[in-house]
Amino acid sequence: MDIANINNLIKHDDEYVSQVLPLLPSEGVLRQACFLYFNYDTSRNKIRSPIMFFLLLLLPFEQIKDALDYIRGEINSVNELYLIECIKNTSAQENFLPYQIMGNKERLILTKNALVLIDSL
Repeated sequence: MDIANINNLIKHDDEYVSQVLPLLPSEGVLRQACFLYFNYDTSRNKIRSPIMFFLLLLLPFEQIKDALDYIRGEINSVNELYLIECIKNTSAQENFLPYQIMGNKERLILTKNALVLIDSL
């Protein structure tokens, strides 16, 4: 798939966001990224692009350059790409479904997201 087609899949608005990744993030990272994307006070966010903000929530990088370098390097070396889609959840009950963290990499991504965004609380 070429970059133009990939860029056509990446979208956002007040109720929806999507991103294309070479690897599928864990369920915990996906849940947290969706929750933070729709509930974080973006007026205090240093990242002005909602698409880049969502990308950083999904990956273990703090810098946009590092995330983009990773994507560029991986996109041509994998056979499949994953379309990640989040829809704003109006039901709070789904946010409380049990989930177990599956390893240190996932724990580090979740922790990084929490630490980077803690100033908005």
